[in-house]
Amino acid sequence: MRQQLFCILAAIVLVLGCSTKRTAINNPIFPEDPRWAPIDSLADIGQYASALSMMEPLLAEGRATGDYQLEFRALMNRARFQQMMGVEDTVIIGAFETRAASATFPLSALLHSVVGEQYWSYYRDNRWEIMERTATQDDPKDMSTWSQPVFMEKVIREYRASLADADSLKAVPIGTIAALLTDPKADTGTRPTLFDLLAHRALEIFRNTETRVAEPASRFQLKDARYFSLFEDFSSLRLKHADSTSWELQALKLFHDLEHFHLNDAKPDALVDNVLARLSFVRERSTLADKDSLYLNALTTLASRLPLDSCLADVLMAEARWHQEMSGKYQRLTEGLPTAPPWKWENKQSLTLCDTIIARYTGSFAASNAASIRAALLEARLSVNAEEGVLPDAHFKVAITYRNAPKLWLRLVKDDWSTDDYLQNNGNSDGEKLVQRKALREWSIALPDDGDLNEHLTEIAVDGLPFGHYAVLACDSGTFTAKKDDIAFARFWVTRLAMTQRWKHGDLDLLVVDRGTGAPKPGVGVVSWQLKYNDGNRFVRSLEHLTTGADGFMRTHLGGADGNIGWELLDGEDRFISSRTWIPNDYQGEEEDLRTFLFTDRAIYRPGQPVMFKGIVTRKKGKGTEVEPGYKTVVELFDVNGEKVDSLSVTTDAYGSFHGTFTAPQGPLTGNMNLR
Repeated sequence: MRQQLFCILAAIVLVLGCSTKRTAINNPIFPEDPRWAPIDSLADIGQYASALSMMEPLLAEGRATGDYQLEFRALMNRARFQQMMGVEDTVIIGAFETRAASATFPLSALLHSVVGEQYWSYYRDNRWEIMERTATQDDPKDMSTWSQPVFMEKVIREYRASLADADSLKAVPIGTIAALLTDPKADTGTRPTLFDLLAHRALEIFRNTETRVAEPASRFQLKDARYFSLFEDFSSLRLKHADSTSWELQALKLFHDLEHFHLNDAKPDALVDNVLARLSFVRERSTLADKDSLYLNALTTLASRLPLDSCLADVLMAEARWHQEMSGKYQRLTEGLPTAPPWKWENKQSLTLCDTIIARYTGSFAASNAASIRAALLEARLSVNAEEGVLPDAHFKVAITYRNAPKLWLRLVKDDWSTDDYLQNNGNSDGEKLVQRKALREWSIALPDDGDLNEHLTEIAVDGLPFGHYAVLACDSGTFTAKKDDIAFARFWVTRLAMTQRWKHGDLDLLVVDRGTGAPKPGVGVVSWQLKYNDGNRFVRSLEHLTTGADGFMRTHLGGADGNIGWELLDGEDRFISSRTWIPNDYQGEEEDLRTFLFTDRAIYRPGQPVMFKGIVTRKKGKGTEVEPGYKTVVELFDVNGEKVDSLSVTTDAYGSFHGTFTAPQGPLTGNMNLR
């Protein structure tokens, strides 16, 4: 979706962090004004105090004359200079909030939106600390004590305030404030008024599931198929619910207002832009089982109602993305059925739509996106997988996954890497070096390709080999030219040795068996290779040579060793090197942790009541923190005796959150229960 960037709200918005992390304020982009030249020059050489002093008269002039564009530019620059001078973030935010409260329209609307962004950025950068605070700590005058709900209340209040005078905002064409745009020449067809810009700013927050951590039992849910309706059918809906503070309801109402506002526009660009955004949002959050088909039906209906205008390209682009996404549901195991497997031709349909967009809307933004998707759909893909070890002088199979590759050329090469190189790269060799090795065998195969643009899997048989380490290479060209052809490879051992290992109280137990029969292998020599962090990060071969016992078992005593370790097994001509493994509890690398914060809709429940819960998963890496989308975990409910009552598998959404419901146990003792 195209989004015109509002410089005050995107390019130069004040993004505040904690004391150890501050996001810099970008330099505002405005038309040339000679009065700003000396100020900008001072800022460029780091003389922020002097630049701030020289700018104060312009700030006073803008306020005295009512030139809100001049005043806004001065306010944003003042904040930027103060930040560079080390002024506390809370002071900078407070100054903006104070001015927003006293400013007149339209400056007040702009500043409220900026303040909302500032609070959100502060919360995002300090999320871990804020999440651990309780509501009893909240001091209205001290932001460092605010809990998560208080921050969200502040953020949402400011964004609502920016849209309070909606009718006046709708009357301000964006052309009259072109100086506040990042690019004055940008296409403003989808954001024709100040209301459009500020509304979409607010939607970025209202659509975020993190804005409300506790959901009530009567929470609003997008479970009505009419939310996928179009034009008058949607704009005539009455959106009311007991859960009036729902972030989903607030977002839907704002979409409703935007679409109603643009319903009778001469050009449908803005209307279509909002409809597409709303359909995407409803599909993402809907609880309906058939939401995907409802979404596609809405897109096809929308396309049929539009003239051959540029906005039709955006609708076709949304359809192309839908088909490309649905192709992920295709299952290779369904091939060979009497009827075409479900989802088999989705990529092909996506390609057809992309070709239509490129041909009909040459040079458009949608055509550029279509070209990118088209290239991805037609890209050849290869991967080769082999067992870690195969038996000597015995036929074995290699699996090849391919897409858009009707013919493959294959090579088998001997891979005599040194043990140190093998362990250092954890069994992954350099493909360019493998290509340069002399081929032991070469052949080609034709692959079935019906043009569905999906990935397919086939297996090829390879004749037996003597002891050693080898690699099989596959290429979509017989030249095997590195950095030009698509080359995939897999490395494997030909050996009768196999091993398994377990950690026990800091010691590592090894069991070596025959790869073919599973019988223990006595008398096998074992040498360890350990990565020495204090010795150039290289693997060092141990001086101690161990031997497996009659039962194929051996216990090592690592004695405080740390880092990586790998194992070399020797049995006459037979040799096998394991992939490396971490020695537990001693890794001291960069801090990177996942944390889950759990919330319930209330603190006390009666037996049998629904327990509504929500979780937010964050990742901390170094000093930064961010939410973790697509994270799968299990939430469990335990009773007062510590017995598990129920469990639920959940996956975080795009905003790092998940939610679900349990039923409070009936019958057992009442008392303190918990979620884990």
